[in-house]
Amino acid sequence: MTSRPHRLHKTKDIETVFKRGRGFFGSFFQAKVLKTAGPTRFTVVISTKVDKRATRRNRFKRVMREIIVRHLEELRPGDYIFSVKPSAKNLYPDKIRYEFLAFLTQVKFIANNEKSAYTTHTAVPKNTLS
Repeated sequence: MTSRPHRLHKTKDIETVFKRGRGFFGSFFQAKVLKTAGPTRFTVVISTKVDKRATRRNRFKRVMREIIVRHLEELRPGDYIFSVKPSAKNLYPDKIRYEFLAFLTQVKFIANNEKSAYTTHTAVPKNTLS
């Protein structure tokens, strides 16, 4: 669970980020970011256009929050709103992890150091095959 100082939960704060924040867009995800002097705060917003079932929307939120919390110290201070596009409707949890991490790397929110850790396949080095 996200610690309280890192939650962006007040309606007024969220509306401010939507109005004044800078937008970043990917294939399946989008983000609004507003630079602030305080701690890094974030929220995940998922519309019913993505999926009508709350269980599926909650799964998206859980997976996305997991990745954000792992990389929280890499994010610059500011307020972040992450949302899912309807095109991501059929993604499975492993693919959500991979694509969301790729999005964060693409828009340069985090470094490219752990992207390969979320792939579903692990490659065997050639020199170990005999």
